[in-house]
Amino acid sequence: MSVDRTRQPDPVFDRIPPELAIRDRWLLWRAEGGKKVPYRAAEPRKRASSTDPTSWAGFDATRAAYRPGRDAGIGFALVPEDGLTVIDIDGNTSPEAVGLLEDVGCRFIETSPSGNGLHGWGFFAGELPRKKGIYHGINVEIYNAGRYMSVTGNATRSGPFSGLHGVLDLSRSIASSPAEKKPPPACPTQETQESQESHETQESQVMGGLCGGVEPARFLPKTTGNRNKRLFDLARHVKANRPEATKDELRAIAMQWHELALPTIGTKAFAETWGDFSRAWENVKYPEGALLAKILDNLDGDPIPPMPSGYGETEERLIRVCIRLQQYAGNAPFFLSARKAGDLIGLHFTNASAMLCGLVADGVLELVERGKRPKASSYRFKWGAT
Repeated sequence: MSVDRTRQPDPVFDRIPPELAIRDRWLLWRAEGGKKVPYRAAEPRKRASSTDPTSWAGFDATRAAYRPGRDAGIGFALVPEDGLTVIDIDGNTSPEAVGLLEDVGCRFIETSPSGNGLHGWGFFAGELPRKKGIYHGINVEIYNAGRYMSVTGNATRSGPFSGLHGVLDLSRSIASSPAEKKPPPACPTQETQESQESHETQESQVMGGLCGGVEPARFLPKTTGNRNKRLFDLARHVKANRPEATKDELRAIAMQWHELALPTIGTKAFAETWGDFSRAWENVKYPEGALLAKILDNLDGDPIPPMPSGYGETEERLIRVCIRLQQYAGNAPFFLSARKAGDLIGLHFTNASAMLCGLVADGVLELVERGKRPKASSYRFKWGAT
C-alpha cells in the first residue's frame, strides 16, 4: 500500500487489541519515499525487518519509543506460529468493504493510517493461495506471515479476535484484475449467499454442527429461542475437537460463549449457561463430523445407476454422496450446501454449486427448498425413482 504524504494520525495506543499487545512483535515505521519503512524501537536510528525477530520489541517498549513527527506509526510483524491474519482493504471504507471483512469473520476492524482503508484482524492457520487482488471491485491484501502490518488502534469494530472462517475462500476468489474475477454461479437453484456463510453447512442440518477449530464466537444465537440449540452445537463441536478437555477448559469455553452471547440472551446467569452446556456435553451422541463420516463411510465403492452422458468421476462421487444422504434421510429431503459438497468432492464451492445446478437440470436431483443463510438447500435424489 502506498503511504499518504500528509501527517499520519498518532496510533490510539489504548485501543490496540490485547491479542497483539501481548506479543513481542512490534516496531516503528516512518514514511520514506512513499513507503512504510520499519525501524527498531530499541534503536530508533536503525531499520528493522519484518522477518528478523531481533529487530522487534514488546508493545510497551514500542509505545514508549514512539515519537510523533519522527515516526508515522507502529507496526506488528506477522509470524506463522501466532496464527494471526490481517485483511488489508486499500482505499475503501464503504459499508460493502466493512461487510466483506465481517463476512470473512473479522470482529476487530480498524482504519488504516491514512484513514482511507481498513484492516480486519483474526486467526487463521494455513496457506493462502492468493495474497493480493480484487474482489467485487474492492482491493484486498491478505497476510499472515513474512511481513509487518501497521496498527492504528482506530477501531470501527472492537470485538475479540475470532477464527476467519471465510478467509481461505476469499483468498481463492480474489483476482489480479476485475476481468479475471470468477462470476458467481448463474444457476437460480443454488444459493449464491453461500459465499458469505459462516461455514454453517450441510452438516448443521444433517446432525447440527459446524466445521473448524474451537471458536465459541461461531456458535452465537441470533435469537433468544435459538440459545439451547447453539449451545448443543457448541458442545458437539468441542467434543469432536477437544474430547479430552478438562472441566476447567470446558467451563472457560462456556464462559467465553456466554459473554459473547449476552447481547442476545439478555441477563441470563452464567450458571444457567454452564449447566445447559454441561448437560449438552453429556448428551452428545455423535460428536461433530462423526455422523457424516459414518454416513459416507466407504463411499467410493457404491454402485450408481446409469447417468446422463458427459459425467466424470467427480460428478459420480457427488452423486454417491447424494444417494447416501437420501438413504439416511429416508423419504424426507436431505440438506447439502455447495460449500460442504465442494469439501467432499475436492472442488471450490462455486464449482460445486454449478455442479449441483447441473444435476437438478438433468433431473438427477430435485431442489426442494433453496437455502437461505444459514440453512443449506434441501434436495431429493430422483434419478431412477419410480
